[in-house]
Amino acid sequence: MNRSVILCITSVLAAFPAQAQTKLWSLGDCIEYALEKNIDVQQRKVDVENKELSLSTSRFSRLPALSGNVGENYNIGRTQNREGVYEDHGAATTSVGANASVTVFQGFRINNQIKADKLSLEASTQDLEQARQDISLQITAFYLQVLYSLESEKLSEKQVEINAELVERAKKLVAGGRSSLSELYDAQSALARAESSLVDAVNGTQTALLDLAQEMNCPDYSSIAIELPDIDSMVDHEALLLSPVESIYSDYIERRPAVLAAQKRVEQAEANVKVAKSSFWPSINIGASYNSGYYSDQTAFGGGGTFWNQLGRNGSTSIGASLSIPIFNRMSTINNVKTAKNYARSSKLSLDQAKLNAFKEVQQAYVNAKAAYSKYLAEEKSVDAARKAFEFEQKKFDNGTSTSYQFNEVRQKLETATSQMYQAKYSFLLRAKILDFYKGEPLY
Repeated sequence: MNRSVILCITSVLAAFPAQAQTKLWSLGDCIEYALEKNIDVQQRKVDVENKELSLSTSRFSRLPALSGNVGENYNIGRTQNREGVYEDHGAATTSVGANASVTVFQGFRINNQIKADKLSLEASTQDLEQARQDISLQITAFYLQVLYSLESEKLSEKQVEINAELVERAKKLVAGGRSSLSELYDAQSALARAESSLVDAVNGTQTALLDLAQEMNCPDYSSIAIELPDIDSMVDHEALLLSPVESIYSDYIERRPAVLAAQKRVEQAEANVKVAKSSFWPSINIGASYNSGYYSDQTAFGGGGTFWNQLGRNGSTSIGASLSIPIFNRMSTINNVKTAKNYARSSKLSLDQAKLNAFKEVQQAYVNAKAAYSKYLAEEKSVDAARKAFEFEQKKFDNGTSTSYQFNEVRQKLETATSQMYQAKYSFLLRAKILDFYKGEPLY
């Protein structure tokens, strides 16, 4: 093997210096890491927490409201004394009090608001789950792209080795006078092309790893070493699980988070209509208050007792109820109800669209998986035919009845067919995984 080949292969191995020392990342590891670090998922979690707080606020609105007050005033100049006569002296007054109120009836507003906030929380929870599923599918696609790039890289390495052997063979034949220099130049040219393809394959792997790491929000893509599963077994397994659309859709529609979220928002919108209508109803409130105060007119004979004595004597308690009957509020309630109904209609349309999107996704996934599998089978046949042609040409080349140019041309066709077969295989795996996902099967 010549020096350039050795340097090239050494550079390939050096591209992954940390892989032997770091753990191997499976698809599950990548997905779990991405779910933990993904910003959109974290934002969805915050949104769920806010919805929980809104629901808690609605539930606590059933409780009475309690407030206290303390006031201090000081008047200078002519001021009323305790008998109501104006005199020229200062006076200080201190007031304390407490108020409590509770809503007895408000047109069922609180009940419906609690129901609406609960449904909003459930919808946000489904949004979070949808975000998690979307990230999982995206990571699966990038992960399979890395596997494809690694397999293409191995293919390129093998072609470099074969071409290096052909160069050494051509050198010996030329030295022995059994071949012309053109044969050697052809072999060296083929080796150069193979080395260039290997560099492209290595760069492709690095790019695929970078894309995966960025999707995972992993800051150091060079620390990721991918675990290599048994791809052929996975392909055979997935080929047996292809199912028609009808057997998937009816079950998937009941599990699709986007559909469930849309359904919850329809129910939430209907509850908000009832919340808006509650303003048509009278409201009943009960309240109670306690107030007391202290007075000092700042004269030698003023006052009226110590601070605590006055607070005890001046205390007063009141209990009351109020009935508020809406008569006319400038069409505000009517328009609010109409707006809420429009939101309800819009949310129903969004639900219909979510169901339609789910059906399209399942339908497209099934068609894509079937087409990808057919493509893979066709590429396998193409590889078998190219391999037979290569084996026949190799015998001719070994016997000296074929040139290195002819041999490399046939070998190049085999390499191209193999690369296309790899691409079809990983394309099928991705589409099969998506179909499995719609059937409710785990991605890993």
